[in-house]
Amino acid sequence: MQLAKWAGGAGLILAAALAAALVPSQAGAQAFPSRPIHVVVPYAAGGQTDVLARLVGNEIQRLAGQQVIVENKPGASGVIAVEYVVNSGADGYSVCFCTPTNIFMPAILDPTTKFDPVKVMTPVIQLFDAAALIAARPGLPASNLKEAIAMAKAKPNQLSFASIGTGTKAPYPIELMISMSGAEFNMVSYKGEQPVATDLLADRVDLGYVSVPTALPNVKAGKLKVVAAIAPSRLASLPDVPTVAEAVPGFEASVFFGLFVPNGTPRAAIDKLNELGAAVVATPAMQERMRAEALFPVAAKPEAFAARVKADAERWNKLMK
Repeated sequence: MQLAKWAGGAGLILAAALAAALVPSQAGAQAFPSRPIHVVVPYAAGGQTDVLARLVGNEIQRLAGQQVIVENKPGASGVIAVEYVVNSGADGYSVCFCTPTNIFMPAILDPTTKFDPVKVMTPVIQLFDAAALIAARPGLPASNLKEAIAMAKAKPNQLSFASIGTGTKAPYPIELMISMSGAEFNMVSYKGEQPVATDLLADRVDLGYVSVPTALPNVKAGKLKVVAAIAPSRLASLPDVPTVAEAVPGFEASVFFGLFVPNGTPRAAIDKLNELGAAVVATPAMQERMRAEALFPVAAKPEAFAARVKADAERWNKLMK
C-alpha cells in the first residue's frame, strides 16, 4: 500500500518535471525576437533598396513588437554590409537586406575575392522581384536603348554608364545586357542609386541604372528620359518605354530583394523572420506599394529562396565567363 502511494507520487513528480522541461524558463530560451533587430542595407540612404528596407523594417517592428533599426553600410558591392552582419553574430538579430549584386555577384565578378557572401549567408526569405530602368541624361541624342547601343558600338567606351557596383562592374542585368549587345561603355561606379540619378539629371553621365520609383518623378516632370525597362514586359507606369529584350533579343533578367542571416543562425529565428517577412508582403499597404514601384511579390520559404540563389549564381557564373 505504501509502495503504491510512493509510485503514484513519483509518477506525479516525474510528470511535473517533464512538463517543466517543455516550458522555457524566464532565464532560458526566449521567443524570438526578444530585443531589437538590425537590418543592414548594402547601399547609401535614399535609393530603392534603402527605402524598401525601411518599409519592411517598419512593418516587422509593428508585427513583432520589437524595434527594428536600419543601418546603411555601402561599398564593395555589398561585401562591407555582409561582413558587418556576419561579424555581428549568428543569432537572427542582424539581418542583411540584399540583392544579387551583394550575394553571389562579388565572387562571380572577382574569383580571387577572399570573401564570398553566398558561402557565409543563409537565405531567409525572397520578398520581391523588381523591375528596373536604364535612364539617359536629358541631352543624350538617343531615344531608346537600341539607339544608345548603336552609339556605343560606333564609339567604343565613349558613352558613360553609371550604376551601383565595384570598379568597372555593374549590377548583373547591366553586365548581361552589355555582354549580349556587344557594346562597350565607360562604366562609372556609385555607392547608391540616388547619386546616379543626380548625375544623370546634371548631364554628367550618359546612361544610368536606376529603380522605377527613383526615376519616375523626374520622368513625369520631363527632366529625365528612360530608354529601356528591365522587366519581362512593358510597365504599366511607362507603357511607351521598350524593354531591354526589345533591343537585345533573348535578354531575360530579374532582381530579387531578400533577407539573409549569417550561417549558423538558429532555425527558429530563421522561420520567425520568414513568417514576419511573408506577413509584411501580404499587407494591403505593401501590396499597393509594390504595384506603384513595379515590384512582384514572392514571399518564398528559406529552401525555395536558397534554390533561387543557387540557380541564379550558376546561371550568371556561366554567362559571365
